[in-house]
Amino acid sequence: MVNLKKASSIQRVIKSSLSSNPPKTKFETLLKSPRANQTLKQYLEKNLFRRAIGFFRELLRRNPSAVDSYSLLFVLKACTRQSMIFEGQQVHAAAKKLGFEPIIFLQTCLIDLYSAMGNMDRAHCMFDEIRCKNTICWTSLITAYVDNDMPSKALDLFKKMLMTNLEPDQVTLTIALTACADLGALSMGEWIHSYILRKNVLNNDLCLRNALINMYVKGGDIEAAQTLFYSSSQKDVFTWTSMIVGHALHGQSLEALDLFAKMKQTNRNIKGRKRPVVPNDVTFLGVLIGLYSCRDV
Repeated sequence: MVNLKKASSIQRVIKSSLSSNPPKTKFETLLKSPRANQTLKQYLEKNLFRRAIGFFRELLRRNPSAVDSYSLLFVLKACTRQSMIFEGQQVHAAAKKLGFEPIIFLQTCLIDLYSAMGNMDRAHCMFDEIRCKNTICWTSLITAYVDNDMPSKALDLFKKMLMTNLEPDQVTLTIALTACADLGALSMGEWIHSYILRKNVLNNDLCLRNALINMYVKGGDIEAAQTLFYSSSQKDVFTWTSMIVGHALHGQSLEALDLFAKMKQTNRNIKGRKRPVVPNDVTFLGVLIGLYSCRDV
């Protein structure tokens, strides 16, 4: 039986929270919680964030008892990705009043929300409130510090994580290497590289390999970056660009231009359904630096 008192509480607390006027959504049937959550998830997957928020408001009006922790999770993600910070804060307040806040995946989502606001004090407070922290929680806050240009704090947090019984996964390691690259922290980056080799987690993880190459380039060890580059069976635009820019910034203009030519040649040799590597703005910046440096060669 539906708890009418709780339903009324949910409607009163959250409906008053979302004060914006998002686009109207259609209700073909009176939705129950699983179907409502599926619809919210589909809107997120299609990047229809305002529709998700509008749908959530309509759900509250027609069937407030269907709101559960997953409904709140999806609408929080929509608020974060659409940068609707005020609405996100109000949903947080509603979740807290309704007793949903201690759920770990909601707390992790709230870390992302406050990180997007640039409010790292609040994001860290949310992290501290999580009783049983998992790898995803740690990675979310480490990522938040990197995204908010605080790589030193990100690495401090990464070191604290290593002191727990949790092991960082590939995503955590990739973010930690990004922090090392931002700081030019070569020694720490080398330690992470050795950890990756010990745990045998590099495999075919291109993002992790790219992060290693970028770390060595920015840390000043172009030879180590080259070794990783040429040993990689897979290369995307970030792999090529990191090395092209690395050569250019280290005064190796001819190597940078030669590598750009090799990238174009690789595209010509592509067969089947394999997609070509399309250079981006940073790739061309590396080429321009190389061309400029060549004037004195």
